[in-house]
Amino acid sequence: MKRVICIIVTGFALSACATTYWEPPVNGTELSFDQQSAKCRIYSRANARGYIAIGSSGYVAGAALGHAIGEAIRSAADFKDCMLASGWRAVPGNQAKPTVQPPAPPPQPAPSPNPEATGNPTPLVSAR
Repeated sequence: MKRVICIIVTGFALSACATTYWEPPVNGTELSFDQQSAKCRIYSRANARGYIAIGSSGYVAGAALGHAIGEAIRSAADFKDCMLASGWRAVPGNQAKPTVQPPAPPPQPAPSPNPEATGNPTPLVSAR
């Protein structure tokens, strides 16, 4: 039984490593990603459900673990549903297109004027 629980917990832990990127709605949005994701995180936390467990300490611990796993799954699903309902599109990490533009190259210094072209001859300096 302990082996089954370890396998299930490991599976959940590894599935949490998958990265999901979000593409903005095609028609635009008034909220940035940070604003929309904060709104959806608040929504997903607001729907938390309580539990009660009465029995032996092992039973209560198992109920607490089962409730925590169920709440994590429910919260993630609520967040995803909220983002999708707002028009954002989930893209798996291996298919995401970079949305951040590469940094602009540094500005080049202005070319120094050619003194002969401007009519100002270069002064002669003698070294003694």
